[in-house]
Amino acid sequence: MTDWAGRVQRLEAEVSGLRRAMRSRGLIEQAKGRLAERWGVDAERAFAMLSQQSQETNVRVVDVAAEIMGSPVPADADATSVVGPPGGPGAGWIEPLVDVLEEPVIVLSPLWTNETLADFRIDYANPAGVRRWGLSGGSPEGRRLVDTSPELVIDGTVEVLARVFRGEPVGNPGRVRAARIGDRLIATWSAAPPPADASWIEELGGLGWGRWSRTSAALEFSLGLYRVLDRDPANGPLSLDQVIALFTPADRHRARGLVGGAAPREVTGGSMVEVSVARTGRRLRMHVPARQNADAAGDGDVLALFQDVTESRKMSAAVDRLAARQLHAAVERAQTEHLRCALFPAPLTRTGLGEMVILARHAAPAEIGRFRGDFYEICRARRGLTVIVGDIFGSGIDAATTMVRIRHAARALALAELAPAEILRLLNAELCSDGQPPLASLVVAILDADGQTMRWAQAGHFSPVMIRRGRARALRRPRGSVVGLLPDTGYSETSVRLRMDDLVVLYTDGVFQRWEPEWDRPRRLAAECVQAKQEGGAEAVMRRLLRPAGDEACVVAIEA
Repeated sequence: MTDWAGRVQRLEAEVSGLRRAMRSRGLIEQAKGRLAERWGVDAERAFAMLSQQSQETNVRVVDVAAEIMGSPVPADADATSVVGPPGGPGAGWIEPLVDVLEEPVIVLSPLWTNETLADFRIDYANPAGVRRWGLSGGSPEGRRLVDTSPELVIDGTVEVLARVFRGEPVGNPGRVRAARIGDRLIATWSAAPPPADASWIEELGGLGWGRWSRTSAALEFSLGLYRVLDRDPANGPLSLDQVIALFTPADRHRARGLVGGAAPREVTGGSMVEVSVARTGRRLRMHVPARQNADAAGDGDVLALFQDVTESRKMSAAVDRLAARQLHAAVERAQTEHLRCALFPAPLTRTGLGEMVILARHAAPAEIGRFRGDFYEICRARRGLTVIVGDIFGSGIDAATTMVRIRHAARALALAELAPAEILRLLNAELCSDGQPPLASLVVAILDADGQTMRWAQAGHFSPVMIRRGRARALRRPRGSVVGLLPDTGYSETSVRLRMDDLVVLYTDGVFQRWEPEWDRPRRLAAECVQAKQEGGAEAVMRRLLRPAGDEACVVAIEA
């Protein structure tokens, strides 16, 4: 029996969440306006910057907006804890709801690339959706939408879905209908109307044909030819001379040569040319079939077949561009691999402070082809030990350059025995002096010489996780957004007293990549840290968090 009471409760919880989001919308809009003014970008780009920082730091957009504006988070918009909810957004009620619909329905999650909504992942498909989108009878769940149906990029469907997800007007969406629920999108496709007659074959192939008399008068003019020439059937057919006059001047001579200048001469051999329509720029393939002894048969008509090849030419050009990009990427991969070995921190660092043990490791799979810019730095001064963990936004050579720049500057400031917040303030000022500043998130922690106190500050980075008495929690974050974002950003710091047998873990987001679903990653991290503490402390942390994950990552474990 269906649990209607439970379903209603889940729906009420969803509505309550939407109401909380509306109360936070004003603060987010203010932050978007400030970013747009600071960087000279539009509102869409400003929101993409907010979203990127939210994803990189595992902090909600409203909390990021509050840090940028220096304002408190609105009431009922509590900070996100390190432990995730027991179910994903919409879990438990969306799937039964779409299962009862007859039309194909899929549930999508956004996939971001360099702050741009580039694609969607298919999280769920109802039975009709499996029949339409499934491959070899299997479910499409877990696949990228563009990989499953590339034509959705060409016909504009992916752009329509992206605009719906961003809350933008879409005009005429065509056959697709979509609605955003939380962080996911529900999309459905209406059935295509049945073709009225065999002209659907012409429409499918972009074809059209016509037959003209020896005097160029139109004898037959198919519906497909009206479409190919972008002509209203109500205006009637065109003579052959009028059709050729639609082409660019350079192509008219070639077309006339193909048909004998539309003169009353027989066409004795089949031939084909490509021409361009002057008004629309569309590319057409024109074919005149071979006809033998036309005059003897008393038939000097001209028969011509046209095919619109504009999209195929665009696809060919796109394939050429893709091949060029792949060649460039291959060269960059070779360069990046060499630089990775030369510029990144040591794979493993082990040091101590009194009875405290500090273990740091940088891990990246051998086949990695692009820098991700994760790094750590450990330096010793008279006051104690400074630990820095950072993550550069972006990838490739630019990320490597920024990583080296920040890493060595941070080390110099730490050796000058500056406070954590002051180190971040100076790094931010140095990056913001660029015309197009790079962005990075960091944590700077100072372990005092007595080994009992850790003072730390953060710039849009994950909070360290402390494991104490068999429980894990994220330390309360002091104020601070990513370095390079705004020149007047303020940074604060906080401190924590370390007790015997405490374990503190600093990390980058690379440790998350192998864990699915995404919403469960904070809870999974906490569980892994607790298990590592039981198995052997810092050494076990490295084993559990840095298993092959397909992405670069840094972890520093501090064991009191």
